[in-house]
Amino acid sequence: MSARQKPYFPVFVFASVFSNIVVFNWFFKMQMMFVYETFFDHIRIEVQAVTSLMDNADLNHPLRKGGRNGQKGKYWTCL
Repeated sequence: MSARQKPYFPVFVFASVFSNIVVFNWFFKMQMMFVYETFFDHIRIEVQAVTSLMDNADLNHPLRKGGRNGQKGKYWTCL
């Protein structure tokens, strides 16, 4: 590399590094967005399943029938 081209060498290095950072940052954002979306979707589905199980627990329990209609504890008031 001649002396005439030498001052431009840091510019090319900076441009190359900066473009690599931009591309990697975009790829990392896309990857993390996909991971978080699927992960939180899985958590949300599990929470909904557990919540529905808890909502139906009193309806299906033989000693706590009635559930949300105000009749809870109708048969066994101590429970």
